[in-house]
Amino acid sequence: VWLRWGMVETGHHRQGVGSRLLEARLDWITAQPQVEIVRVATTAESSGFFLRMGFKPIGVVADEYGLGIDRYDLMLPMVSAPS
Repeated sequence: VWLRWGMVETGHHRQGVGSRLLEARLDWITAQPQVEIVRVATTAESSGFFLRMGFKPIGVVADEYGLGIDRYDLMLPMVSAPS
């Protein structure tokens, strides 16, 4: 599964909104037994958030989003919820 566009308005950063949004998405994903890995492509600026949430770095693509704006690829192995 690829996560896309889980954005929170800047004025709401550092209030737990993004964490709750990501946790809700991951709860739903965990219930899907066929999902083994969750991936996200983000920027250096946002990568720390995902790293704190348990994602692991798997690669960087230089200048992917523009000159000096690298893409950071991250992944999170999933453990499916019991049936």
